[in-house]
Amino acid sequence: MRSGVYSSALVVAALWLSAYSFNLKLEDVTCSAVELNDANKGLNDVLSRLTSRSNFFSIFKVDLMKECPFWPDDGMCTSKDSCGVECCGDDEIPVSWRADGEVPIAYMPLTIRNDRRRSGLLTDYPLFARASGEEGCVECKDDPKLDTRVNDEGLFSFRVTDDDVWTIQDCEKKMIYVDLRTNPESYTGYRGDSARKAWTAIYEENCFNFAKNCQGGICDSESCKEERVLFKLISGIHTSITMSIVKEFVAKEDGSLDLDMYLKRVGYFEDRKGNLYFLLALLTRAVAKSVDTLAKFEYSTGDSTNDADTEMILQELWNHPSIKPGCLKTFDETDMFQGLPDLKDEFRRHFRNISSIMDCVGCEKCKLWGKLEFLGLGTALKLLFDSSPQLQRNEIIALFQTLKKTSDSVGLVEKFEHAVLEEKAAEAKRAEDARRREAVKEALLIANKYALPVLASVLVALLTTIGALLLRRQPSGTKKPASTTPKANGSIRRRTE
Repeated sequence: MRSGVYSSALVVAALWLSAYSFNLKLEDVTCSAVELNDANKGLNDVLSRLTSRSNFFSIFKVDLMKECPFWPDDGMCTSKDSCGVECCGDDEIPVSWRADGEVPIAYMPLTIRNDRRRSGLLTDYPLFARASGEEGCVECKDDPKLDTRVNDEGLFSFRVTDDDVWTIQDCEKKMIYVDLRTNPESYTGYRGDSARKAWTAIYEENCFNFAKNCQGGICDSESCKEERVLFKLISGIHTSITMSIVKEFVAKEDGSLDLDMYLKRVGYFEDRKGNLYFLLALLTRAVAKSVDTLAKFEYSTGDSTNDADTEMILQELWNHPSIKPGCLKTFDETDMFQGLPDLKDEFRRHFRNISSIMDCVGCEKCKLWGKLEFLGLGTALKLLFDSSPQLQRNEIIALFQTLKKTSDSVGLVEKFEHAVLEEKAAEAKRAEDARRREAVKEALLIANKYALPVLASVLVALLTTIGALLLRRQPSGTKKPASTTPKANGSIRRRTE
């Protein structure tokens, strides 16, 4: 009886823990994690179709050859195949997207260009040739306002004073087209000092000048909301990237989920899950707030059939409950930047500095998705906090790709949390079965020690009593002895004679 009660308590505890995970306590948002989960199911379906079927939202322009101005790249990937990026061919780039008078001519793998450049075989990157026949890429001058000096602690110190920009834009002449569908974000094995240094620098840059309790990018409850928001966004992107790795890395051969990596990297940390949900809330709000502006953009690639499909999916997105005006509101941007003067400029400056660190990532595929996601987040911040934002095509692509990646990660967290619940329930059942087997075993031991001797004594006494009763009982069927009394009739006949 007691073991059954204990088992029920374990199952209830497992259910409670899972419910707690799905009902995370979220700060600085206007909805719950449960509401975000419910809204995300339909939203993820629309975004998945948009980013997989639409050419407009799949082809991204980026400069992957931009070197880190702060430290030498010493990162290592386990495989050039996993770290490399495949560029678009001529026929894959929409004609209307090409700069006037420029046609892409060189699409050798970036890893090969890197190797040739380091060996001195390639000193320039002729990604584009002018119509006149002049080869080469026009050099973009480095921003003189970018301070790349290293401070006494070994970390860089830099500022860009252009207060109108949320992210550092790549040099147009050095950018290449990449189809994101053929270069999905995945585990590459990228590691080394530069990989660790990049994330350390990102989190350190989160500390505002006026922060009193900020060490290693960790901001406590006394920090201002703006500082908390910036940290949550950075942590949310970090968690989202981690989930994309977990998804690919932990699948077992039988197709089941291996929860160990998930729990160690995300599942055990309520703040990381909460920050991921916060990121989804802010991105969703940015699109919802600007739906009228976004709906007016011309989503054209020159392929009328594909463009029509894109417009159809976008109409479905504009009418989704989490995007449609007047429905679910996930974040309130109106109470931001109400404190110190120039707080917005400092927030933007910190985010801009963080986004530029993506050029310090040595893995090409990691750099591609890192630059895209920070550009997407910067676009969301522009839509939320700038009065009259002007958007470029690349920013819109990055915004929706980042929203989709975040939506994927939130869905994965929900999937893994369900698996955690099932594992806990199965573990509780296994523990109960083990306790029952132990109880049976214990009962048998008691029987061997006490019950069998007593039963044997009772049985002996019973047999003795039965034997005594059988001895006292007279046997049936024994004949009586012959009578000596003379028969009456015979005597009469002899006297008569």
